[in-house]
Amino acid sequence: MHHIDLKNVDLNLLVALDVLLEEGSVGRAAGRLGRSQSATSHTLARLRDLLGDPLLVRDGHQMCPTPRAEALREPLGAALREVRRTLARPEDFDPATAERTFPIAGHDLLVPWLAQAFPTLRAQAPGVRLRLLPPATGTVLAESPTLALGTFGAAESLPVALETARLLESPWATFVRARHAVAAAPDLTTWCELSHVRVATPNDHTSPVQRALDAVGAHRAFALDAPSFLAALHAVAVSDLAFTGPLAPLAGAAAALGLRQIAVPLVLDPLQGRLAWHRRFTEDPGHRWLREQLLALAHRSSAEVGRHLPDPAAR
Repeated sequence: MHHIDLKNVDLNLLVALDVLLEEGSVGRAAGRLGRSQSATSHTLARLRDLLGDPLLVRDGHQMCPTPRAEALREPLGAALREVRRTLARPEDFDPATAERTFPIAGHDLLVPWLAQAFPTLRAQAPGVRLRLLPPATGTVLAESPTLALGTFGAAESLPVALETARLLESPWATFVRARHAVAAAPDLTTWCELSHVRVATPNDHTSPVQRALDAVGAHRAFALDAPSFLAALHAVAVSDLAFTGPLAPLAGAAAALGLRQIAVPLVLDPLQGRLAWHRRFTEDPGHRWLREQLLALAHRSSAEVGRHLPDPAAR
């Protein structure tokens, strides 16, 4: 059998051959291919040279396929249909019927925040599950369709293969138990004298709250280093401790624990929460659907936080 080196084969030649065999006419094939009759005749000549067979021979006013052409007709058509299916855009993601697990990486403060979306997600996509993971590195994002939620900034030099979207902008609040004696908007001295909880992270010293304290030469005392954000809130719920964190993702958990928010007497830039993912998943229909759901949840959360934040002018 004579083998043909496919790297030397123009796929357009095979598309033209498929049409020529269906039509049995250079003129009609030219019309379907959107080419001139002379160009289509030239294509037929190239096919004859490539395959070493006349393929179509004139018989009166029509052209008849050779035995080689007849043998090619069905497998060639099937092969081209398979190529078209392979190259077609993926079908739209149907949340109502999809069964898929999406990994989401981030701090534990996301658990109650994401839980707000569960009723909507379950109603739209009963077969979709979320799997929460610890904060992810660029390598993790490249190897799986993981969405990362965090405070990604320019200083972190994210890999160029990652894309990000603004998720939410959250003010800061200090959380205390409902019957704590502190006022809703304490002055800086009173606030600093509270017994504070700190979430033990390697770069806590660079937090916006700490930078604001350093800027005014103030100091707060830490009574407890907690292993996570939710552990910090639970500690606050059963003591006179205080914990300062971003209001938007923590408001739901704080309310469930019966905590109240007091104003932070510092000039703090809002926390900029962002969504990050590897760009090879940007066009994945399911991935895009989940990103849209999370962005919608963030929009609702941002609209709600202003109702919970104490007014610093109230003191």
